[in-house]
Amino acid sequence: MVSKTERGSTGRGTSGELTKSGAYAYYLQGDRRLAALVLERTGAGRTKVKFEELPAGYLETLQKEFFNSDNTGAALVDVSRLPRLDGAKEDTSRSSSDSLVYSIAGSLANTIAATKQMLAADGWKQYVAPLEAHNTLLAFKKGPQGLSVSFTIQVGKNEQTSEVTTVWYSPTRVRFALAIPADATDVVFDGDRPYLNCITAGTIDTTVEFYRNELTALGWSPLSATDAAKQWPNAKLDEKIANGAVAYYIRGTRRPIVLSLHRRDDNKTAVEIEVPPFAQPQVLEAGQEIYGLPIPKVIKSGGGSPGDTEHTIEANVPAEVSTVLAFYRRELTARNWKEETQGAVLNPDKVVLNFTAPEGPAVLKLDHKYDLTIVSLVLHIPKPAAAKAEPAAQGDSVDALLKQAQQMMREAAADVTADRKSPAAPPPKVAGPGLRVLAENKAPVPVPDTAEDIAFDGADGKLEFNSASSLAVVADFYRSAMKQQGWDSRSSVINNANMVVLNFAKAGKSVSFTIMRMGSKTNVSADGSALRVASAKAASAPVQASAQDLEAEESGGLPVPKRHTMSEGTKTPFRRELKANIPLELADVLGFYRRELGKLNWKEEAGGAVVAPENVLLGYVSPEGPALLKLSRKDGETVVNVVVRHPDATAKAGILPKPGQAKVMFGNINSAAAAITFNNKTINVAAGAGTKAPDGPVLDLAPGKYKYSIKLPGKPMQTDEIELASDETWGLMIGPGGVLALQAY
Repeated sequence: MVSKTERGSTGRGTSGELTKSGAYAYYLQGDRRLAALVLERTGAGRTKVKFEELPAGYLETLQKEFFNSDNTGAALVDVSRLPRLDGAKEDTSRSSSDSLVYSIAGSLANTIAATKQMLAADGWKQYVAPLEAHNTLLAFKKGPQGLSVSFTIQVGKNEQTSEVTTVWYSPTRVRFALAIPADATDVVFDGDRPYLNCITAGTIDTTVEFYRNELTALGWSPLSATDAAKQWPNAKLDEKIANGAVAYYIRGTRRPIVLSLHRRDDNKTAVEIEVPPFAQPQVLEAGQEIYGLPIPKVIKSGGGSPGDTEHTIEANVPAEVSTVLAFYRRELTARNWKEETQGAVLNPDKVVLNFTAPEGPAVLKLDHKYDLTIVSLVLHIPKPAAAKAEPAAQGDSVDALLKQAQQMMREAAADVTADRKSPAAPPPKVAGPGLRVLAENKAPVPVPDTAEDIAFDGADGKLEFNSASSLAVVADFYRSAMKQQGWDSRSSVINNANMVVLNFAKAGKSVSFTIMRMGSKTNVSADGSALRVASAKAASAPVQASAQDLEAEESGGLPVPKRHTMSEGTKTPFRRELKANIPLELADVLGFYRRELGKLNWKEEAGGAVVAPENVLLGYVSPEGPALLKLSRKDGETVVNVVVRHPDATAKAGILPKPGQAKVMFGNINSAAAAITFNNKTINVAAGAGTKAPDGPVLDLAPGKYKYSIKLPGKPMQTDEIELASDETWGLMIGPGGVLALQAY
């Protein structure tokens, strides 16, 4: 007999949850067999029912994610019943039981202050998440329930001039509902893992008693040294704090927590609850690299930025500094990075290490705050001797974007130059200096004879291998070999000393090669429709997504399923974008993004939504600004495009398009003036225009497709087309190789 797991906020678990698009529930038979019941509303007003047994390993995952939580099965707060400021005008088109939007007359600062006071009087305790602070996005907690409140002003206005502020309430799920004393101040709280830091006027004894009662009510019980030693041999529970107290608790068989109290000189008590170091990860696995640099698989947040002189990654890792340091020493050593002793700082909570990498010098910095290790890794890339140094950026967001465009143009020009220098007609079977085409090759594109560890998947359209040959030699091999086989080269903006991207097309098919120098090896990964070949795997029924397939990873600060064939995250001062290819059914990918974007407090907008079997278009309101999710099917994969816009920053920079229109800005990094023909009009662009500020020609246009062409001295006529959508801003930057179209907003 199948028995349903218990539902509620007692800490014993949950059977499932009701969502906007349906509901799901889990059923357990005995102690091993797990099944899921999924109810999904369809566009035809019907309900789709699916009941299936889940893999045994999924039960353990589910227990870790949900069964040790406080509040997964409890109802979210009905925001329509929450107090609102006097004079509030509700936006009924955007409001519901889980979304309340209203406008109020008054400045942004006054509205925020009044909202804080009003919610505090209603019993809501304000907090900030560790290492996060938002002036216009506030978080509150009341018992087991959470609330997110965001504030916006009219586009084009600022805090002083705006007379109307929009307030948006949305519920948040608090998975670990740790109690916060009523008089607590400086509250730092994480609802997704057991962490709390605050200050209270209570004494050590009264605070210990408060948490003993509150944690017991949530199902926590004291952890003894004997029980701790059984699972964590390195656990030491006899720690003493001067003028304070320490207590350990555990719930079921999950990770324990430690309550630390310290009496301060001002007669207040500092409170901290966290997972103790001995129960935190002791060995970190490597996750998906960011710009070729390693990052742990388990992170709270992370990201990075590439550049012509340095690549930078940052991450917040829920582990001790020593554990994170061991991870980076292991991963960087594997990349042939050499650790230098000069300038090294090795303290328990602070590390600074200098490295010599094959690509250039690098600096690793680790700091510890709250229960997180803050990672900063910077790889400095020396410029080629012939490269002319650029002046330092002035910190202006427009200048930063223009710098990015200029660098892309230089790399594109370098790529064109490299193509011209490639041998036009090498001897048969020889595709590059010293390299021949591998004879026993199953892939539909050439592979050099120095290739090792070849992995080719014709169903997914992926090819990967390593080579002892240098990056330049492998790149020249593909420029020549692909040309011999009739492939047309497509320009790429990535052509650096340590990474080259080559794009080719032929007969309606395409393939992209990413060639990177990894230590003593050159790694080549390729994907595209040209690599997909008919096979029994490709002809089989659609692959069912597993829990592991749909685990969330991060690319450019946005979520992407663990199973993907390509992901690319980009960020400018005015927009953030994610592009990804997922070899899973569209419905599974849609469910993934609705779940993960909901965790980020994104609110789906019903107006204009398209949900079809082969196409999805959903608008969102995110804490950063308006956002859009697009899903489509191509070559057996779901193609993902997520875009977040920052209208305030764009308006401040003076490049925000007029409502319903598109804006095109023209620039010229060459030393001579140039004339570009755009939409049958000749536009003169002065030398250096757009290189310091958006001071080149600007056009405001209706959405649509526009052709442009340019003829530079010594270059053939270049003709191309750009498609402009409503409320977009694009830049057309003229460089040595032609014109580069770059979307700014």
